[in-house]
Amino acid sequence: MKFADLFLRLTHDEAELAYLSLFETSPDNKRKFSIQRFITTYFQSESLFFFDYTNLYDLVQKFFDLMQWKETDDVYLHHFADICFNFQVGKRVDLNSFLDYYKKQKSKLAIQLPKTNDAIQIMTIHKSKGLQFPVVIIPSIDFSINSTYSMYLMQDEDQVYYRKLSKNSPIPYIKAFSEREDGQYFMDKLNLLYVAMTRTVHRLYAFNTFKGGMGQKVHEILSEAFPMAQHDSLLHLTLGTKEPVHMKGTADEFYQPEEFGERLWYPKLVIRQGFDNEQTLLGKAFHELIASCSTFESALISMERMEEESLIHPQQIGTLTDMLSRIYADQTYKKWTECAQTIRNEETIMDINCSLHRPDKIIELADKVIVIDFKTGAPNPSHETQIKAYTKLLSAMYTIPIEAYLYYVQRGDWVPC
Repeated sequence: MKFADLFLRLTHDEAELAYLSLFETSPDNKRKFSIQRFITTYFQSESLFFFDYTNLYDLVQKFFDLMQWKETDDVYLHHFADICFNFQVGKRVDLNSFLDYYKKQKSKLAIQLPKTNDAIQIMTIHKSKGLQFPVVIIPSIDFSINSTYSMYLMQDEDQVYYRKLSKNSPIPYIKAFSEREDGQYFMDKLNLLYVAMTRTVHRLYAFNTFKGGMGQKVHEILSEAFPMAQHDSLLHLTLGTKEPVHMKGTADEFYQPEEFGERLWYPKLVIRQGFDNEQTLLGKAFHELIASCSTFESALISMERMEEESLIHPQQIGTLTDMLSRIYADQTYKKWTECAQTIRNEETIMDINCSLHRPDKIIELADKVIVIDFKTGAPNPSHETQIKAYTKLLSAMYTIPIEAYLYYVQRGDWVPC
């Protein structure tokens, strides 16, 4: 009944009459609301009204369709649908859990509208510093000019006082300190008023319903300077002339959501060209393992994880195991890693031209630096060019000698460069 009442109020001018027409007289001469009549009159059938849904967002979208509401025509509907979608992402939810969430958060949920040319911006005076606006409205200039009621530490030669400010204190130092603090506090408020009244470009409106403080002082000064603006206890002061201002501005541009309509989805699919081949995948797996694992045993454990995550093809396990076993057993490599002061794996280095370089491994020893580039494919002249570029780059970074090596993984060959 509540839904029917609300539905008719939203969709009918004569909502009360439409609502009363849905009542039927029972055999015992009592009028009862007919749910069946309501559904068949406005929603054709029960199957269309009591529909199935797969999740919260689907429920909301089907309800919009039931009510013949177009989400993209109403920013509030669109935002509500976003809230429902974001609430259900990554978890199983039901309608009751969402209603509990909405009840707790409804005071915080709001539509975030972008700035427009004719929007009113509400901000503190502190935030407005350095900004200017065509029109500024100050709702109140009656700033408090009373100093804080906090406790103060006041050092007077060989004594320290801890108490509140008091200009009537019998102690001369506290009295003088309080007057000085009041003066500084008043200047802070006066500066704040200056900032507020100098933000405008064309027009300023300031209201001063005062109970004392800064508002009273401003009123006294203006009353004395402009006595003709005084009317009984009110002061209405207008300076300058009101003239229309024609401002040049750009048209507001907003994102407008669009309906999906009845179009098919599959033409929007894009097929990626050039997937990684088996050799490329093997190289990526080897580089990841040699960079993250310091021992053959830890590499085997990581390799099992990568296989479970489908990052390694099962048919490549044997080849990859042989490659790792060969490098970790290599006495030259083993000696370098055991004596290393620092090992840097795939560190990104930027040269003077802002180009990025990533040597596979940099091993810093006490007397030299070893740079290694691992290659899982066949030798290529570009490999030597690349490792020499690394050498030149590192020579500008270190004061000790640089030795560069290409290591062809499948053959187990070291090639000095």
